[in-house]
Amino acid sequence: RVARETAAAAVHEALQQVHHALLELVRFEQTPLSLALRCSGVPAGSPLFTAMLNYRHSAPAAAGPGWHGIEVLASQEHSHYPVSLSVDDTGEGFTLSAEVQEPAQAWRLNAYMACALDGLADALEKHARHGTRTALSSIDMLPAEEQQRWRQAAGGAVAGGLHDGQGAAGARRDIAAVYRDR
Repeated sequence: RVARETAAAAVHEALQQVHHALLELVRFEQTPLSLALRCSGVPAGSPLFTAMLNYRHSAPAAAGPGWHGIEVLASQEHSHYPVSLSVDDTGEGFTLSAEVQEPAQAWRLNAYMACALDGLADALEKHARHGTRTALSSIDMLPAEEQQRWRQAAGGAVAGGLHDGQGAAGARRDIAAVYRDR
């Protein structure tokens, strides 16, 4: 969740705030799950986490002596989280892979993330080159075709930003991303 103050900040400042907040969490990385559950305030029987974001350094491994004569025929990942998004840093670029439970669609989650990452990269580049300040809340999160889909579903009006938690035209609360008036 992005705080309202962070969403109003310039992208480079907002990313620094998020970075510092995540660094504060590192000290709890090895906390036993039972303690985390007791301290969380989450009702008993409810999952502590329902989504996972996994950033991996996935540069292809060079075939070494232990791999001689071994050929990978297939591999498959599986997660027990309802929503799982992996960002693989290949050393030459990034790939996104999502796994979601139905009725959600993994390709849609990947498209949202790719659009948001493109917007962040563009804003950071503009800041570095020209000193341009772009508010985090103004970054497009939805690809053009999704924006059109939301407009149709909302009867032409799409309002609210990701940071304020409002649904399209005050509608469905179960939608994860809410798009700004565009």
